Amino acid sequence: MIQIIPVTGINTAIAVPGSKSLTQRALIAAALAKGKS
Repeated sequence: MIQIIPVTGINTAIAVPGSKSLTQRALIAAALAKGKS
């Protein structure tokens, strides 16, 4: 069984590259990474 733990808060600071393809690649890499991205 999979246990889902709710998130209590999100603290973000985002600086994205100007290129759409680079932005998408960076977001996917950050989503797949463990820990802080």
